[in-house]
Amino acid sequence: MEGGPGVGFSASYDAVIEGFLATGAKGAIANIPDVTSTPFFTTVPYNGLVLEDQGQVDALNDAYAPLIDMGLVAPFELGPNGFIIEDENIPQVGMRQIQEGELILLSVPQDQLAAGLGSQTPIPDQYVLTADELSEIKTATENFNQKIKSVAQANDLAFVDVNSFLSKLDEQGLIINGREITTEFVTGGAFSLDGVHLTPIGNVLLANQFIKAINSTYDAKIPQVDPTVYGGVVFP
Repeated sequence: MEGGPGVGFSASYDAVIEGFLATGAKGAIANIPDVTSTPFFTTVPYNGLVLEDQGQVDALNDAYAPLIDMGLVAPFELGPNGFIIEDENIPQVGMRQIQEGELILLSVPQDQLAAGLGSQTPIPDQYVLTADELSEIKTATENFNQKIKSVAQANDLAFVDVNSFLSKLDEQGLIINGREITTEFVTGGAFSLDGVHLTPIGNVLLANQFIKAINSTYDAKIPQVDPTVYGGVVFP
């Protein structure tokens, strides 16, 4: 947050908005969504290591016996189990079992998961958001969003709470003409196959949030876009 324009977020954001307002323009500014409301970060379950054979259970318990004794890994059992992940903060060992609430990115190689990644070998750190990382992201997002909202209010600009919109979509979904739209990967309809970018109907729903904010702030009469004529993920 700290630092001058081009270095710190706060000063850089002020400079951008000041330059924008200097032209005599008005507009809408939006905040930053929580990454945990997007399927790129929430699709792969932390306990997706499903063991269906007692021999697999016994073999993993034997292999990870030292880590089980250290409390870094829970004893494996039939059914869902937490994946094994890299953690450079664990001295000498460098790995542990993922905890509920921590996230595995959609970019993790699925074929490697099937071949033993996350069980025989730990999932590399680049594919995991740990509890500490998620806490840092949450704090940063809150700080950025507080700054963005304060600038909007100070300059009488329309403010679009994208964070709340996507969080609500993630938690509750929306019913559009009898069709449920959620953030569920592929089937939810809101997000494209990369798990990050919105589909056409997702973009329309978000665009309508901008239209609402503009109409409310500037007493405008921009009509909202009809989302029923736009689709989600196109299936082959």
